[in-house]
Amino acid sequence: MTKAFQNIRRWNDMWGLFTQYITASVRKMILGRFATAIMTEGQNGTILVDASDFNIGQALAFQGSYNIARIQSLERLLHADSRVLNVGAHVGTLLIPLAKKVREVIGIEANPRTFKLLQWNVWLNHLKNVQLLQVAASDKEGEIEFYCNRSNSGGSKVKPVQDKYEYRYDNPEIIKVKMTPLDNLIDGDVDLIVMDIEGSEIMALHGMSRLLQTCEVLQVEYDPRHITEVAGKTVEEFISLISSHFQYGMNVADPYKKIYSKDQFSTLIKPLSHTDLLFSKTSNGF
Repeated sequence: MTKAFQNIRRWNDMWGLFTQYITASVRKMILGRFATAIMTEGQNGTILVDASDFNIGQALAFQGSYNIARIQSLERLLHADSRVLNVGAHVGTLLIPLAKKVREVIGIEANPRTFKLLQWNVWLNHLKNVQLLQVAASDKEGEIEFYCNRSNSGGSKVKPVQDKYEYRYDNPEIIKVKMTPLDNLIDGDVDLIVMDIEGSEIMALHGMSRLLQTCEVLQVEYDPRHITEVAGKTVEEFISLISSHFQYGMNVADPYKKIYSKDQFSTLIKPLSHTDLLFSKTSNGF
């Protein structure tokens, strides 16, 4: 019964992805083949988003905001002199509001099309304290195959080990991008790391041990399917990497905000499906 339910849910998810792709394609067709982006103005700032994007693009166009609760929760952890590293900055819906509150933000984005929009968005919002780097965060130098998704550009990712329909439903462009350890790229320390890179978390964490040693707080998107299917890694390896640098953790979506110590990270993480996790060196870091 459980397996049957899982299959039904998977087919529902696949149908949802297919309809999203069709809707995004129709919108792009209406806008015209030479329209590369649309501009929105809302709570996240002035944002250019890919004309084919029907995920973040839809939220910005129709609601005037995206993920404001997440931004506000992060702002409470920061001060005017904070230095923030945003790994997987996309078009800047998180980076731009945070940059208005802190000393410096470093944005990492691997998708070249998205990176170009991110550059424009930083300029449109008159930000002078932002450093942008077009690279995939990794544990080694080189190049890696990368999926540039269309209807959900924020879902762009390194080519999955298990190449399922869910990752190529919108016929992504497959390119090669530069990858490098962030320890080799970023000088000095950072106070907060925000990571959303669709399955490459373990690879990125291996390449930034120096930054993690001094960083006070890490927020990371967690999806066990991405870890196993995209990266071909294990949840246990993810837990081990986190617990070697942080003492306390929390599921951001937990309404009770229960805090777990490092020896309870397996209890915190293993029941979860797709959420944001917050880790800190101290129990009052939340």
